[in-house]
Amino acid sequence: MKNIVDGDIRVTVSGSFKRSWEAVKKAIDEFNAAKFEVLSPKGTEPDRTENGFVFLRGESGEPDDIERHHLAAIARSHALYIVASEGYVGRSVALEIGYALALGVPVWGSELIAEVPHRDLVEVGSVTKVIAELRRRAEADIEKPSDKLRDLQRYYGRAALRREGFSTETPEQVLILLVEEVGELAKAMRTRMDLSMREDDTSRKSIRLELADCFIYLLHMANQTGYDLYTAFLDKERLNEEKRWLHPQGAEQVQKQ
Repeated sequence: MKNIVDGDIRVTVSGSFKRSWEAVKKAIDEFNAAKFEVLSPKGTEPDRTENGFVFLRGESGEPDDIERHHLAAIARSHALYIVASEGYVGRSVALEIGYALALGVPVWGSELIAEVPHRDLVEVGSVTKVIAELRRRAEADIEKPSDKLRDLQRYYGRAALRREGFSTETPEQVLILLVEEVGELAKAMRTRMDLSMREDDTSRKSIRLELADCFIYLLHMANQTGYDLYTAFLDKERLNEEKRWLHPQGAEQVQKQ
């Protein structure tokens, strides 16, 4: 995004229109004032309510059509913002949060969501904070690495479902398995370094394959905890860029000065 002030940043806003329309409308207005494009909702105010579903003025179609449009908007957005007044989200908004996270779309909420697991998956932030963060991410997009990591994470999510027992492993169990694989990688590295081994240890590990095993378990743990590893990588790299790194030689030079 080279021109981040002319509608290049797209967001979708969700929340209970029945309970919190004024707060939803306020969030939409704040995003619009920042020159963000709000893809959904497009309606300007509640028009009518049928069977608990709030139709907004300017929207057309059946509730299922409107919800599909909203989900399509989430897929095209750089963020989903949840207006969670008093921590409440209904079934539709809970579905939208899960849909966004599955696609790797960042989700923020105006308040801490009351129910789990969404409480642990949605970061709390004001519209002002989200605007600043999305602008920072947009400015860094020119140097952003490929998101193929996200494809690999999705692939392994499907692979785990096909392999009996894998999809039911807890994050804690996956961590133990990952630590075991790190040990196997250390053994492979020891062979490469010609370090001493037990006389009865005739195993020869492949560094290449052990690295792959460690990587697979990282993907698996990310899926089991509900985190998008690609987004986490970008967030961590942004923090790394703000740090001052010193190698041992550099540290000595600093001390001499």
